[in-house]
Amino acid sequence: MTYTNKKVSSLNHLFKGINQVCIVTNDFEKTVYGLSKDLGIGPFKCWNHKSPVLFNSKYYGHGVDFKMKLAIAWVGKTQFEVIQPLEGPNIYRDYLKSHGEGVQHILLDTGNLSVEQTIKKLAKVDCGVIQEGMLDIKIKLGFLNLPSTPRFLLNLLSPKFFYLDTESLEKITVELLHLPLLISHQRGINIGREEYWIPEGNTNFNSLLTNKFISEIFKIGIVTYNLEQTISNYVERMGIGPWKIYNLKSPRLSQTKLRGKNINLSMRMAVTYVGNTLLEIVQPLEGSSIYNELLSKHGEGVHYIGVSSENLNFHELIEHFGKLGCSIAMEGKLENAYDFAYLDTKSLAKTMMEVVSVPTKEISVALESLKPDKIYPDLG
Repeated sequence: MTYTNKKVSSLNHLFKGINQVCIVTNDFEKTVYGLSKDLGIGPFKCWNHKSPVLFNSKYYGHGVDFKMKLAIAWVGKTQFEVIQPLEGPNIYRDYLKSHGEGVQHILLDTGNLSVEQTIKKLAKVDCGVIQEGMLDIKIKLGFLNLPSTPRFLLNLLSPKFFYLDTESLEKITVELLHLPLLISHQRGINIGREEYWIPEGNTNFNSLLTNKFISEIFKIGIVTYNLEQTISNYVERMGIGPWKIYNLKSPRLSQTKLRGKNINLSMRMAVTYVGNTLLEIVQPLEGSSIYNELLSKHGEGVHYIGVSSENLNFHELIEHFGKLGCSIAMEGKLENAYDFAYLDTKSLAKTMMEVVSVPTKEISVALESLKPDKIYPDLG
């Protein structure tokens, strides 16, 4: 199915931002403690979710009961979520079986439409709900713990989550979240009463850990076998675009190294913004690369996130990661745009992290200087 420019335009206001990145893990405590102790991400609010707190759950349309551990922290304006599935059928367990630990979903912020209207619109392009549920989260306002929500008001006042069938075509599962009236996404998480904290002893969700050095998640990086088809799916089904497409090889792509050894690499890259977050899709072509390694081991999907620091520059960030045992997996230079380095943070964050040599607010300008080979769809 090919969408006209008019249809693309009618869809491109569905989403106005990426609110959350979620990793799934087999070892919740080790992962969350590692993120806070080594990477300075946190503090994390943590819960053990099961019935009756987790209710009205459905998995591919069938009512289910499942249990999970869940933790949430802020990285700048983006939530960093960690989930370990425990019991029952769920998409988190499915992902672990098929891909291993890593980024399983992103939470998108709907634009002008309500979550329910967005779901109905996406259903028309075969993008249905594969998992959903509701949470009876206790509320805390300052030092005041509010009483539990009466059962007859739960359906009205409880947050509802929906996961869409997007992994096979968009290479990442998308989550949508419906919150009670007048409760913003940030406010909803801030007032939700935690069961416990990691690290222990924290009482302020918006406080910073003393070892914090990552200030922002500015990019979500997807690796695929077929770039053209993947971005076409984003445009036609999700209304996300337009995409700037670059064909990269020497001399536009230079000084490339894989674990310190010089390599000749060619690839295709497409980028677009969802709100303030850069969504990047890479298709490796020739030469050895981490992209090929990740595809071979884990399949298509989100395999890296771009992070930045307010206090450390490009080289200082690389040095700091190195002291944490996270060496450079791959590095290079994009023509006159910027230098980049992928840090091997898989053991700590279950995904790789990328840093670049320009401030994140200047990346879009830097990419413009590269002059894209193609823009899809061409709205001119």
